[in-house]
Amino acid sequence: MGDNWGAILRNDSKGEAQLIATVLLFGFVIIFGISILFAGNMALTGIQGVSQDETATQSLENAKVDLESLEESTATEISFSDRTSEQTQVDADAGSMTIRTPDGKEHHTKLGAIIYDQEDSHIAYQGGGVWDYQNGNTTPVSRPNFEITTDQTGIYTIHFDTVHLQDGNHSDDDLVARSNGQTDAFKDIPNQVRDGTTTIEVDSKYYEGWGELFEDTGVLDVEYNHSENTVLANLNHSSPTTLENALSVDGQLDIGGGTFVSSYDSSQNSNEGDVGIGEYEETDTGSVLVSDGFSGSGSTDIGGDIFVNGDFEVSGGADVEDSNIYSTGDIGIGSVNIDEEIVADGDLTVTSGGASFGDGSEIRTGGDFTDTNGGTVYNGLIHTAGSFEGSGGGSELGSSGEVRAKEVQLTNAVDGSIIRAETDWEVEEDNNAEIRNEDVDTPSLSETDFIEEHTESLPQPVAEVENASELYESSNDELDEFDGDSVEVTSGDYYHDGSIDYGGNLVFDVTGGDINLVVDGDFYGPDLDVEVVGDGDVNLYVDGSFRTTGGASWTNSDGAGDRLWIYIADSEEESYIQASHEGFYGVVFSESSVELGGGTDLYGAISSAGSEISGGQSIYYDEAIEDTRISKTVNRDDYSYTDISVDEVTIESD
Repeated sequence: MGDNWGAILRNDSKGEAQLIATVLLFGFVIIFGISILFAGNMALTGIQGVSQDETATQSLENAKVDLESLEESTATEISFSDRTSEQTQVDADAGSMTIRTPDGKEHHTKLGAIIYDQEDSHIAYQGGGVWDYQNGNTTPVSRPNFEITTDQTGIYTIHFDTVHLQDGNHSDDDLVARSNGQTDAFKDIPNQVRDGTTTIEVDSKYYEGWGELFEDTGVLDVEYNHSENTVLANLNHSSPTTLENALSVDGQLDIGGGTFVSSYDSSQNSNEGDVGIGEYEETDTGSVLVSDGFSGSGSTDIGGDIFVNGDFEVSGGADVEDSNIYSTGDIGIGSVNIDEEIVADGDLTVTSGGASFGDGSEIRTGGDFTDTNGGTVYNGLIHTAGSFEGSGGGSELGSSGEVRAKEVQLTNAVDGSIIRAETDWEVEEDNNAEIRNEDVDTPSLSETDFIEEHTESLPQPVAEVENASELYESSNDELDEFDGDSVEVTSGDYYHDGSIDYGGNLVFDVTGGDINLVVDGDFYGPDLDVEVVGDGDVNLYVDGSFRTTGGASWTNSDGAGDRLWIYIADSEEESYIQASHEGFYGVVFSESSVELGGGTDLYGAISSAGSEISGGQSIYYDEAIEDTRISKTVNRDDYSYTDISVDEVTIESD
């Protein structure tokens, strides 16, 4: 989904960067080695910094490498120069780190600090880094080990080592650091994080230095609270991209009369309605998303919401009574009934007489509202940023109607309420409307803000086909020849070098697992009878064009729309689907436009570069698709992995 895709969290319990320092400590417990792997897309800049006092900086860097190089049950000696020991102190309560995961849980540890103090400025070691604090501002001198890598599939990794000093006093003696192994400090952080935000919060005098570290990843969203000396680094884990619309069109959608769009849910009980083979209950939520204009005519019936980037126009007796309509352009409607919400960034024009706006309707436009045809009843709210004109004969404002506009022109009987900014309209004596002349606020059009973003993140079938070809080209599973009356394909991964032209009976048996079939060419199925047997998925990747014609049928015994997934890479030739026998059950992703042939009922969903539906077809969105990730070959942007541990090190006098 798109989109609206990946990140990983892992752990290396020891630091990888070179760490150098000296310090005077007594009776400390040092917990270190927190390694966190997130998702990202750039390499970390190198460790750099400017020392205020070279001796102090060198001592702290030496301590850093000594503390982080320990393995379990081993020890190392830490020494300090006479020059720095008198000005060096340890504050075990200096700073803390909290990790919050999307499940709402918090995981907390103190950091502590080793500080070389110089009045208004000092050098400090904290959390695996050395920080230069000057007059209230902090810059990194030697950063904690923090790098971003990416593998060949585009999955990014952020590696993070930090250190925690806990409790203790210090003396002028040399010290011994001893590792006690891992603790349970971050034991409860889940290994896989999905659907939300993971946050690292650092509460420290050196928070600005930590913030610079996080910002340099180019991946984390960083927020500062200067009054509290804290910095937040947020990593958003995208949900797996899914398909939430009956029709998702990355182009223009043309729908002819007699087209019906609705929905059902094959994950619910069958035999409770009349939709499809499973006789499911109709749910009326099949929505439409279009990136470049919508044109509908005749008796088009759409049960769900309509989202259009560009203009929306529907003429004749189309049924959008139960639909919310959102458009970033202009909207034109014919003799339709409106009972829900219409929001347009541009103008709204009623193009033919007899339209009706119900009591619960709400119309908001960024431009004008114009109806010169007559016979329209206006109830509900009509709120425009421009003018309102209802000048056709027989039009009237009903008792529940409310018009808010800069200028109002309504020549026939009115009731309800009118709020206008200009007063040049003559009010008839028998008018029953409440009329107020006052400034009219601009209507909210926020519902259209997300349309462009959503249309830009529509699925890209070419990428799926390319990835599948790379994954399965060397597959050893043998595919039967497509000839004879019947062909059976069983669970496995297949690569067919060439086109398929077959019109017999094709059985996909997924009782033993999914089928992944790559066709390195065109797929043509005249009168093809396809049956999916079992509960697995069939993923068909076509690196060419796709056509199934005539009395074809693509079915499964449950009437589920989420068992067959077809990805079509050809961007030139139109994909054509006609399955007038028993219908087409599946999800189609096409790089080109899709045309549904006459008499075809599709149960599933379509995502394409454009669609033409001439009329007489029905599309039922299967709501079970909403919980299924549309990318079967790419894992990016879906979740992050965590593998976090904390090592405990005790520091004692030598």
